[in-house]
Amino acid sequence: MHTTKRVLLAFGAAGIVASSLTTGRLGHVIWLLTAIVCASPLLLRVWRNRGTVAAPWRLVVLGFAVRLASDVMWCVEDVRHDGAVPFPSWNDIGYLASYGLLMAGLVRAAGGRARTALLDASIIAAGPALVDWMFLVHPYLHHADPGGPGATALALLYPMCDLVLFATGVRVLFADARSSPANRLVLLGAGLLLAGNFIFFAHAATGTTRSVDLLDNALWLLSYLVLGLAGLRRELPVTGSQEPSGDGQAMSRARIVAFAGAAVIGPLMFVLQRTFTDGDGDHLMVPATVSGSLSLLLVLRLGGLARVAQRRSAELDLHAGELERRGRDLAEALVEREALEHQLRHGALHDPTTGLANRALLIQRMEWALTRNDDQAGTR
Repeated sequence: MHTTKRVLLAFGAAGIVASSLTTGRLGHVIWLLTAIVCASPLLLRVWRNRGTVAAPWRLVVLGFAVRLASDVMWCVEDVRHDGAVPFPSWNDIGYLASYGLLMAGLVRAAGGRARTALLDASIIAAGPALVDWMFLVHPYLHHADPGGPGATALALLYPMCDLVLFATGVRVLFADARSSPANRLVLLGAGLLLAGNFIFFAHAATGTTRSVDLLDNALWLLSYLVLGLAGLRRELPVTGSQEPSGDGQAMSRARIVAFAGAAVIGPLMFVLQRTFTDGDGDHLMVPATVSGSLSLLLVLRLGGLARVAQRRSAELDLHAGELERRGRDLAEALVEREALEHQLRHGALHDPTTGLANRALLIQRMEWALTRNDDQAGTR
């Protein structure tokens, strides 16, 4: 298995370099061959073990397979139209279908309701939503001309699907399903896919045609390579538990950092835009910076309070368990004491050999009877 991983890594790296240095039809062939070979371990393994792989992850893998087929259609159309693929085109149907399969699979892969993970994912997704607005949606609305209202709506639909896919992936990370290494590799592949999509759509938003650049080309191939490594793992992707665990609701350090990053993305993007572009609105830079700093401080403060509360709750649970254990020990000691007292009383009033009542018990009963007769005589 380790040899296969090394071979796959070497082949993927060589394919990424070769496809980046080669143009035209040969470049497309190298890119497609690399993508198919890299993704095949996961696709073939899930197909062979489809009875044991969880249904949500079968949907995710099917989504990647549909996307790979759409990439084939894209390359064919790119060759036919000399690098100027029409928009919309038939490959858009496959890409949108792959989004639906990926999102449906990731929503189910989290397991249970996972409301806390859903809320956290929505908070974190708010930051990338601002980035999408500044670099994708706003340029499409004001600069790009993809070809009419229908094409504009379709062009805006892609970053929206990427944003929803990002949120569902974060939700899975915050749920129990993140515990499997195969799950994490599949999610990493989805993240690389989204990164390549962002670069591609940002380039398309400022131009008149959709063309692939070296960086997004390499990120997409890396995505397929990571998926192939997931297929070579010993374990298969699994779903989360039906009920969210304590870890899924805990305020971990990584989650606090993610919240802080989401809080400052909006003001940071605004400051960068005002710094490197011309236009009005410079008076808003200071409020944006202050609000971003305040958001960061609030996130850190609330995160610190949550971690203190969690630590004290864990200490209370530990003390409660210790008290419960001591209570059980005390109850057992009382039962043993009562049994010992009963045994001592029985041994004092009975013969150890025959088990019959001895003279002490006879004298005790006679004294009790005489005392009772005296009491009854006194009452008369």
